[in-house]
Amino acid sequence: MANPSLLVRIGRRIRDLRKKRRLSQQQLGELIGVGQGHMGQIERGKVAAQIDTLQNICTELHVPLEKLFQGF
Repeated sequence: MANPSLLVRIGRRIRDLRKKRRLSQQQLGELIGVGQGHMGQIERGKVAAQIDTLQNICTELHVPLEKLFQGF
């Protein structure tokens, strides 16, 4: 299982990047094919997103995947 504190930090980074793009959880979820509830769980670090989901998030937020992990 993934480190819970790492999941929280990645989730916060996703949330911050999403807000910079002025997208709601629902809007980003629709773009990547997941529900708003699942997006919320990812952002709160309650679930570990699959790597393809993280890649889709980064694609829609126009950031490289590595940006989610910088500084960790």
